[in-house]
Amino acid sequence: MQIIDTKTTSVQIYRSGAEIVRYGTLTLPEGLSNVMIRGLSWDAHMDTAKLFFPEQIQLSDIRFTSLADEESKPSARLQEEIDAIKNRLEIKKLQISLWKENGSFSSRSETSVKEIENYILELPDRLETLYQETQALEAELGKKEKELKKETRVETLPVLAVELIASQAGTYGFEIHCFEQNAAWQSVYEIHTDAAGPLSIRARARIFQNTAEDWENVKVSLLTGKPSSGRLPSLRTQYVNIRQEIPRPAFNMQPSGSSAPFVGGMAMAMKAAAPRAAQNDSLMESSAILQTAQLSQAATADADVSTEDTMTEYHLPMPKTIPTGIDGNSQGTVADLQQFDVPAAYEMIVIPKADIKGYFVARVNPKDLPETISGIAGVYLKGVYTGEAQIFPQTEAETIDISLGSEESLHATRILKNKKTAQSILKSTKSTDTVYELKVRNNKDSAVNVTLEDQIPVSQDKQIVVDLLQSDHAEVNADTGLLKWHLQIGPKETKTLQFAYRITWPKDKTLQETTALPGPSGQRSALSMSNQRTGRFCPVCGAFVDGPFCPECGSKMN
Repeated sequence: MQIIDTKTTSVQIYRSGAEIVRYGTLTLPEGLSNVMIRGLSWDAHMDTAKLFFPEQIQLSDIRFTSLADEESKPSARLQEEIDAIKNRLEIKKLQISLWKENGSFSSRSETSVKEIENYILELPDRLETLYQETQALEAELGKKEKELKKETRVETLPVLAVELIASQAGTYGFEIHCFEQNAAWQSVYEIHTDAAGPLSIRARARIFQNTAEDWENVKVSLLTGKPSSGRLPSLRTQYVNIRQEIPRPAFNMQPSGSSAPFVGGMAMAMKAAAPRAAQNDSLMESSAILQTAQLSQAATADADVSTEDTMTEYHLPMPKTIPTGIDGNSQGTVADLQQFDVPAAYEMIVIPKADIKGYFVARVNPKDLPETISGIAGVYLKGVYTGEAQIFPQTEAETIDISLGSEESLHATRILKNKKTAQSILKSTKSTDTVYELKVRNNKDSAVNVTLEDQIPVSQDKQIVVDLLQSDHAEVNADTGLLKWHLQIGPKETKTLQFAYRITWPKDKTLQETTALPGPSGQRSALSMSNQRTGRFCPVCGAFVDGPFCPECGSKMN
């Protein structure tokens, strides 16, 4: 019974799973032969295994089995070799001990002086030779024991037991094609800029596999989809019922004059209209960029790209070595896929309500971004890592702002100068006038162009009226309440601005500040800011949801 090993030569990796091609050679006599072919793992889909032989070979029978009960398995031969090495090693150590013991002549009076001199002269060379031979045997023993450990593990894996009929004796090559589950790849991105030209977006793939063997010098192609399960999507009956009112949790409202924490280091944190939705596949990539410094770089040349009916395929230009993660190597291997240059405009943004520092921002048009890119990208300004940015081209926003890092030479303050509430007896209303003062200090020795942003509340109820009393020539977005000033600040100069607004509402009502979107009946969600960060948007009414059901419309969240 021949036992034939195969080697992985090419892989076609999906987002989850891979089609693997293994190659092997076997020597057959003319007529019938029984052969065991190794290389598959227990995670391989056995029903997808296919054998390809030259036309001189006919496949008579095939079945899956194991080498565990075979007497002639390679591990038995390795164990015999290990035992033989241990015996030789024991002999060498005994010789060393004897040579050392015979160096004592106190009990042997018949030994001549000449014999003692010859022994003393010969002893160092003999011991040196024995030490070298012992070290060589110990090294060989360690190597064989490592091979035995690997072989023992491999012998627990399934093998293909086949009967072959050769029309003539000879040595033949053959291939096994099989789908393997324990392999996958993820998209990772890098954004590089010199703060003057276009953004350079580098798309990479993080590849990993746990098949218990290293893939050495294999051809690699990456597919953007997953193999179909064979089940078509279907619609389930949708029911509508009267929703029972559920008591709302108390809303812990933040003082209006306080400064909200700056979340994530993003200059867009305070933009109420900024898109937050992301594709599901991008969630698993959110921390991938921070690991790229630890990953082994697989390629520098771009991949060849081909698009089929259902997915895109990247053909990596050179053979790659992808180590298995079975022994703890779970960091994977990174391969370059594509590079894109995207036009960008650069500016300083200061949002003192969120952070006293300024932020350097690259502003891009979503239409200029490739549709295939979506996820989290590491950002590099002049080769220095500055943080992460979200890239989601599928957005209705006119621009996407990508933070290139904080600018500590700009310092901003936001001070509540006045807040006064008055009551109108005739109109049965209350009103509150609020005045804020904004200051921006440029500590540089050169002038800078700065976009300063703040906001006023936006009414979600027709009984509540918000009037902008003073804006200092700001651009005003009535839908979001965003105020924007474009300033040029000289070296060591401080710019001071003020804005004021009035809120008028029925005096028998209590105001509530929230960032939730309005429901279909004009109601507002009372979720706190912390819940909103961890919740989701309801696809029906747009409210924030922190549970299985929407508190506004009762819709079940998927």
